[in-house]
Amino acid sequence: MNITWFKDGIKPGLATFYESNITLNKAASKYFEGYDFVLLGIDYQNKCVVIKPSEESSENSFRISIANSYSRITNKEFMKEIMKILDTSLTNALKFSTEWEKNEGVLLINLKNKEVQ
Repeated sequence: MNITWFKDGIKPGLATFYESNITLNKAASKYFEGYDFVLLGIDYQNKCVVIKPSEESSENSFRISIANSYSRITNKEFMKEIMKILDTSLTNALKFSTEWEKNEGVLLINLKNKEVQ
């Protein structure tokens, strides 16, 4: 018998956009472990969401809830802005791949990329 055993590979980071929140899978969430807050930004020119870990609460920070297999950032106003950029509602969730930008210490979600299935 010549068996090749399946090995669970490295999962890509994914962000799921809902009407009220962004949910990050475990691979994308790992960069925020140990943080309670994040900064949310939008690069309008490049159609990109930027999420940066923040060590403290401020008027510009948002709470991130981290569970075992995902994390969630809730802000309806931010999601309304995302819907404008995407020119769609988020009644059906949309998924996008994520990329960690090591030099800047931020998670990037490129909205120009096609939705991940």
